[in-house]
Amino acid sequence: MMRPHGKRVSSNCFSCSLNSSLSARFATPVASGRPIGRPWLTVVIDVCTRMVVSFCVGLEPPSAIRVASTLDLAVSNKAAWLASRGLDYHWPAEGFPRLLHSDRAKEFARPSLRRALLNHGVDWFLRPPGRTRYGAHVERLIGSLMGGCKLLPGATHSSPKARGNYDSKAAARLRIDELEMYFAHQILGVYNQTEHSALGTSPLQAWTDRTVGQAPEFPDDMEAFRIDLFPEIPRTLGRQGIKAFHEEYYSQKLGEAYISGLRKVVAKFDPRDLSQLYVKLPDTGYITVPYRIRRDGPTPTWWLLKAAARAATSKRAAPRDRTVVRQAVRAMEETIEQAALRSGSAARQAERLRSDRRAVSSLRDSTRPIQDSDDDWGGAFEGRGA
Repeated sequence: MMRPHGKRVSSNCFSCSLNSSLSARFATPVASGRPIGRPWLTVVIDVCTRMVVSFCVGLEPPSAIRVASTLDLAVSNKAAWLASRGLDYHWPAEGFPRLLHSDRAKEFARPSLRRALLNHGVDWFLRPPGRTRYGAHVERLIGSLMGGCKLLPGATHSSPKARGNYDSKAAARLRIDELEMYFAHQILGVYNQTEHSALGTSPLQAWTDRTVGQAPEFPDDMEAFRIDLFPEIPRTLGRQGIKAFHEEYYSQKLGEAYISGLRKVVAKFDPRDLSQLYVKLPDTGYITVPYRIRRDGPTPTWWLLKAAARAATSKRAAPRDRTVVRQAVRAMEETIEQAALRSGSAARQAERLRSDRRAVSSLRDSTRPIQDSDDDWGGAFEGRGA
């Protein structure tokens, strides 16, 4: 087996290939039966054994957080993921790969992502443009998975001729969570356990044979690894903490860091939940930094906040007031929920909001708090000099 650099791949999970594709069918939201468009499927495959080590189904288009979530699952033990979905398949793929390779899409080409993986000993190879043979394994797999979707209600088919008079949108019946379960059964129950023509055995058996006597390598701190994969923004630390996303973020630990002289920081964030940032301090590691002024109601997502900020800005480009932006976010959420019963695009936005919040809730339930970061000092650092 050849790796992208031309060297032979001889051990499991040595070289993993990652790619995303639009699903070949329409989906419906949880609440209503109105079609909301085609979800995205992201897959990570081990090149040596052809084992699918991770996949992700959702309305979120290819993005930094989609890549982060998919890689998180790729490295993690799968027991909790399987149990939360009531599945009992054997899915032993876990631990760090030695090499990841993908196309050159912007969500894969983030310098911060490659830097985070290199810090954990994982290299990332971006395939040369126009050299399709580099991604042949994962491309063929995605093609096979999409081929299996043709029998599902709402399938788009491969061409207008193949579709004929079939109305894909009108026939859509599966919800996003149901489509995820469909792919889970297809990948874990069929693909991973079916003999592969190039291997002479199933991907699951190939993986099992090659992992005899080998222990997977995990991050020392799984939660810190997850945060490492998040997108990041450089910020200047001030007396009142950090300013980002039209908000101020502050914690006691951050205030102490300011008093000690720290000024330049890098803030990690989850685009699905902007209620808190994650800042790595030199001697502490990551700390959670919430809003300096607490807010009620659902936490904003990045894509909704950007839309609300645009709506809250006048034609004269007046400064955006935090309160106005917050009110705009809440108003837009209410509008989306009400319009979801009438509009397919609004239903897609509503389902995307629900999916984001389910993902954030699940992530928080499965991980420990990084650190107690409540602002017990009530902004006591305000007005002090450096």
